[in-house]
Amino acid sequence: MENKLTYILAIDPGSVNFGCAVVDPARVKILAHGLNPFTITGLKPGVSQQLEEYTKFLRALKDRNCVYAVAERFQSRGLQGMSVELVNVMLGVLLTEFPGKCRLLIASQWKNSYGRGGLDLKNFYLTMRPVTPHQIDACLMGVWLACKLQGTPLPEEQTLRNMIRKADQPSVAQQKEFRKAQRAASAAGKKQKKTKRRARSKTTAKSKRSTAKKGSKG
Repeated sequence: MENKLTYILAIDPGSVNFGCAVVDPARVKILAHGLNPFTITGLKPGVSQQLEEYTKFLRALKDRNCVYAVAERFQSRGLQGMSVELVNVMLGVLLTEFPGKCRLLIASQWKNSYGRGGLDLKNFYLTMRPVTPHQIDACLMGVWLACKLQGTPLPEEQTLRNMIRKADQPSVAQQKEFRKAQRAASAAGKKQKKTKRRARSKTTAKSKRSTAKKGSKG
């Protein structure tokens, strides 16, 4: 390890719900966790700005001594739309910003380690509300990597609970505002898609009428 002031950035990526945590590996301590609002939600016009904001978010954490990074890979289960592409773009940026210091994990790799220690994750998520599962996953991955770097066993369940609760995190009100903004963004996206579909339908109908008229004249 480089020095006592190097931290781990742990992320549970998603195009909407993006959990992140900062962990001190020297003390195996969660310093902060929350939801990252600067995500990439599409690959059409506007993606350049989102990419810039997301990159700035990562660099701001690097400037605060986040030297290591750990993230969960996206393994799709059934049809997931564009989520796989969007998450992979964000993981690609993460790898670029943390060259040689980033670990990408499959879910079972770190979850099974906690499971062997007796942690019931489903119950843990339920009893840690209002902290979201995405934040919890980020915290647990960060602690997992810290223990790997230190060569120490994973903390017990109650210790994990205390660490997550004591860490800096958004207030309940801030989380509600964030989710409200997410819902508004999602609704706006759906409305935009519906408008585009209607426009395409009108164009198609107009084209068919034009073709029919030409046919009748012939």
